[in-house]
Amino acid sequence: MSGANDSRSSGQTPWTKQREGYTVAAVTDERSFAALRGEWDDLLERSSENRPFSTWTWVTCWWEHHRRGKRLFILTIRDGKGRLAGLVRNVCNNDPKVDH
Repeated sequence: MSGANDSRSSGQTPWTKQREGYTVAAVTDERSFAALRGEWDDLLERSSENRPFSTWTWVTCWWEHHRRGKRLFILTIRDGKGRLAGLVRNVCNNDPKVDH
């Protein structure tokens, strides 16, 4: 897909998969996370799951509060035109002592 490695992809991990016209990429750094704000808000406005706990602002506040010992890991799903079509929010725990 053209555009898979454009400026939106900068800061994303090299992990990118394309399937049936959609591209999935991982965002693992805070700069790329911050750059998603406008697209995230636009996606949420188009979604039936438009809930306060799904907003970029809420997730950012949660991340700021709970980030210690964790790694950011957000999957972005883009359609064939490069438009954000979905998100999967994840956090990876870096502490081997914590089992959750």
